[in-house]
Amino acid sequence: MIADRPARLLAFLRDHLGGQRVAFGQAPRRLSGGAITEVLSFTLTGTSDAWAGPLVLRLYPVTDDRDQPRLEQAIQNGAAEAGFPAPQVLLAHCEPDVLGQMFVVMQRMPGRAFLRGIRWDQFTRDFPRVIVAWPALLARLQKRLHELDPSSVLEATAILKLPPSSVSTRRHVDFVERRMEEFGGDGAREALEWVRANEPPQPPSPSVVHGDLWPANVLLKRGNLTGVVDWNVAAVGDPALDVGFAKAGLALIPAPFPPPPPIRQGLTAAGGSVARRFHEQYNNLRPIAAERVQYFEALRCLFQLATVVRFRAEVALGMTPSHPRPPWDRGVPALTKYFTAVSGVPIQVP
Repeated sequence: MIADRPARLLAFLRDHLGGQRVAFGQAPRRLSGGAITEVLSFTLTGTSDAWAGPLVLRLYPVTDDRDQPRLEQAIQNGAAEAGFPAPQVLLAHCEPDVLGQMFVVMQRMPGRAFLRGIRWDQFTRDFPRVIVAWPALLARLQKRLHELDPSSVLEATAILKLPPSSVSTRRHVDFVERRMEEFGGDGAREALEWVRANEPPQPPSPSVVHGDLWPANVLLKRGNLTGVVDWNVAAVGDPALDVGFAKAGLALIPAPFPPPPPIRQGLTAAGGSVARRFHEQYNNLRPIAAERVQYFEALRCLFQLATVVRFRAEVALGMTPSHPRPPWDRGVPALTKYFTAVSGVPIQVP
C-alpha cells in the first residue's frame, strides 16, 4: 500500500462516518490471496455496529469498470440478506480520487481459507484435503447458493441504479466476445463462432452464482462454513456457469502455477479426478444438463484467455500494460488444450 494511503483512508472514513474520534485500531495490512485485487485488513476505534468489527479494504485495478465496486456491493449484500455467508459491503467508492484506485470496505469474515495459498508450494500442502473433502463440500455449497431467492440481489441492484445487464451471467459472454474480437486475432475466430452458436438460453428461474468458488475463497472454522469471499465475477443467471467454471478450474490444476515434475503430473491427474467427482456430486443434489456445464467449462477458458490476449497485445506494441501480468499468461497451453477438448474447436492465442 502506498505510504500515505492509510492517512487518506482514515480521513475519508472520518468524513463518511461523521466522527473525528474514529481512528485505526489496527492499521491496514495486506492479506494473503488477492491475485487480481489488493486486499488489506484493518480495524477502527470510535465506531459502532458493523464498523466496529474486523474490516477489509479491497482495492481495484485501474482498468476495472467503474460500476464494479457497486456491483459487488449489490450481490454480496443481497446474498447476505438472503442468508448466505457473504461479507457485507459497508462502503463502495467508485472513483480513484481518494486512494488512486476504486475500493470497497466490507466486513472481514471469520475462519481460515480451505486452501491457504495458490502457489504450488502452498497448494501441495493443502491438496490432500482438497482431494478428499472438496468435491462434496463444493457441491453442497453451490446447491445452497443456487437455491437462494435472487430477489434481494436484484432489489439491491435496482437501488444502486445498476442496469439489469450488469448483474447477468450474460456479461461474461459479452466480456469474452469484446476482448477476443479486439485482441484474439484470427486464431480465435472459430472459437468465438462456437461461443455464439452454442450459448444456452437463460434458465426460467435464475440463480445467484459466485463464479469463482475456488478453495481459497471459502472460509471455515472448526469445519463449519463461515464465509465466501472474492465475488468479483458473481452474477444472477445460469447456475451452470458456477458448475462449469469450478469444474474447469479444478481440471486445470496445477496451471497456472506448475510445480516441477513429477509433482506436476500427479497434481494434474488428481485435479481431473476432483473435477469429475464434484460434478457427479452436484448432479446428485441438483441435476443440470451436461451440455450447459460443458459450455461454461469452455467459456471459463476463454474468460482467462481474454485477459491474457490484451496483456500480450500491449506488450507486443511496446506499451506499458494496463494491468499486471495475468497469472494465466503462464497457463495458456493448458487453457487452449482444455477448450479444444470440451468444444472440439481449435484456438491459437497470439
